[in-house]
Amino acid sequence: MNGTYDHIPVDLVERRLWARRELRKLGSSFVQLSRQHGRSQPWITFAFSRPNYPAEKALADALSIPIERLFPERYDAEGNRLHYHHVGRERNKPQGVRNVKDSAAV
Repeated sequence: MNGTYDHIPVDLVERRLWARRELRKLGSSFVQLSRQHGRSQPWITFAFSRPNYPAEKALADALSIPIERLFPERYDAEGNRLHYHHVGRERNKPQGVRNVKDSAAV
């Protein structure tokens, strides 16, 4: 890759397709890259739908692109990574212990 990164698509879906094409030009693929890092097949693909620094870094390194250029929406103007806060799902929150025998005794 050359020093300018203007050719990287802005749209995330287009960027994923672009990255896939660039890897193919290099004789690799998302699956091969995932397996090289001992991960499951969709590991690299998931980096485009949710933040995953190790997968993002692996892809950026394979494409010889700075990670903040490949995923600019995840970095501020100074190149510092933005932190995403995962909001837990309501269904995964503990609802308390419920024992049928104790409920019947009340």
